[in-house]
Amino acid sequence: MTWFKNELLVAAKTVIIFIHHPILKVDTWVDKEFSLSNREAIKELLLLYNQEVIIFCGHYHTEDETVNNNIKQYITPAASYQILKGTDQLKVDINIFGYRLIYINDGQINTEVILHNK
Repeated sequence: MTWFKNELLVAAKTVIIFIHHPILKVDTWVDKEFSLSNREAIKELLLLYNQEVIIFCGHYHTEDETVNNNIKQYITPAASYQILKGTDQLKVDINIFGYRLIYINDGQINTEVILHNK
């Protein structure tokens, strides 16, 4: 965590983070059962950063976009199956798969999700 904090201190622009586990909460069973163990500490550190923070992650097998102050989090859908949001138990959709395209041009970051039906 010290290394990460030091990197944020010297960063002067938007920070882009690629990480397997989401940092911001998501309404899925997987988030309740298998979230990143120190995510609250990481989130608090990112909220102190004075620039925009963009997170690209996966792990939850669903597409999601969440904003919390200066943090934007994009969860990428899985190429295998999707885990449904808003459930109290694990529920999956085996008929949809997808991926996320990320475009970085002239300091602008854009993204789009491509979904396919089996």
